[in-house]
Parts: sequence; C-alpha cells; structure tokens
Amino acid sequence: MKALALVLLLGCGSKERPRREHRRTEVATESAPAKKSFTPSSAAPATPGPVPGCQGTSIDPPSQVIDRAGELFQGGEPIKAVNMMHELAKAHPQSATVRAKLGALLVHTNPPHLDQAIPSFEDALRLHDDGCRLSEEDEFQTLNALTNAYMDKGEFAPAVPWLRRAIVRWPASGTMHYNLACALCMTHDREGCMRELTVSLEASNGPPPPLLEGRAPPAWHYAKLAADDPDLASVRGDPRFRALVARFPEPATPPQ
Repeated sequence: MKALALVLLLGCGSKERPRREHRRTEVATESAPAKKSFTPSSAAPATPGPVPGCQGTSIDPPSQVIDRAGELFQGGEPIKAVNMMHELAKAHPQSATVRAKLGALLVHTNPPHLDQAIPSFEDALRLHDDGCRLSEEDEFQTLNALTNAYMDKGEFAPAVPWLRRAIVRWPASGTMHYNLACALCMTHDREGCMRELTVSLEASNGPPPPLLEGRAPPAWHYAKLAADDPDLASVRGDPRFRALVARFPEPATPPQ
C-alpha cells in the first residue's frame, strides 16, 4: 500500500486513511532510509493574490518530469528527488501541483522534514485558491497530508481550520471528521470531539464522497481505531463514547 503523500506524488489510488493509521503503518514503511538525511533548501514561495495566467488550473511542468522525482525517491535517492522538486518549484511559480508534491516528498524523508513540508503544502493550497487549481485528488491528499503533518508535530490547533475546510469540501469523508475529532480532543474541546467522532462513524456507514469510492474504510474501522487512539483518551471514559463505538462492531470473520 502506498503512503498517502507518496500517492500524491505518484498519482495512483489509495485507501482513505486517518492520521493514526497513516502515521503508524504507512510513514514507517515508506520513508527514505535514515542514512539519506539532509537539510532541504526552501522552495520559492507562492505569491499571495490572484495569479496571472492561471485560468482555473495549476500550470505544471510535463508530468513525466514530476514522475521522475518520484522514481528517484523510490529508488533510494531522496536528496536528488527533493532538490529536483525545489528547482521545479522555482521554475514554475504557478504550479500548485509541484508544491503539493514537494511537500509529499518532505513528509516521507527519514526523518520527516515537517517544518519544510507544511509551508509547501500551504503554498500549494494558496495557489489553488488563487486560481491555479489542483485536481480534486491532489487537493484532498494535500489537505490530508498537511493536517497530518501539523498533528504529527503536536500542533493540533493549526490543523483545525484546515480540517474544517476539508469537511466543507467533502462532508462524507470519515477520515477528515475523525482527524478533526482528534484535533479537537487535543485542544480540549471534548464536546466538539465527540460530535465529530459521531459524524465520522455515521458518515462512514453511508456512501463515501465520489472521489473516495471503493477506498474509504467502513465505520467499524474507525470505531476500532478510536478504541486505542491516544488522541481520544480524554473522551474514552465518556459513556457516549462507549455507546458510539459499540454501534459499529467489526464483522465476525466467517469460518474457514
């Protein structure tokens, strides 16, 4: 299974995954080798305000050029891959896609360079808002990766507005509601946490957003994850929590 941020880079499908599972099972298995550590330089920032020439789409270099960075990264050359994406960002100031994919690489270096990834993701979303729009897939993955990056740094409050933005865009996304529940718990909004956790499970019990058709986990997946998620520890003793997760049990494994 590809990690979400590498999916963003390589442009292939993946299951929708909440933060805790993303961090434990995907970042650990897809990161670049530790011996390849480095300090990336800063990408050229996006200029705030409407961008001339962007008529509703990101102005990108040829896709095979971006794909080459992904191949370098997967081939064990993260330094070359990141440097290549930095150069592409400087050469293509109207490319939200390049900045999103640069952030994806920075998240998956070992160790992750979250302090550099976050502004790269935010620049991508700023360009998107100013008319250099990402594809829907890249927009979703960028918001997911950005909020995971903030939360993995222990900075839950800055993740909240981005998660709320994602929920407005994809109200049936169980992952975005689940991650917002975690962020609200960790910023001491227990009522908001319970509300979003409830919405996460109930939304996941129905049809997913069309973007996530066939790759959104079912409600019992989130209920099982919530049972041990340390981000939700402050509400785990609430009788409403116990009643909620009990509504969505994991299906019994059929006998062999």
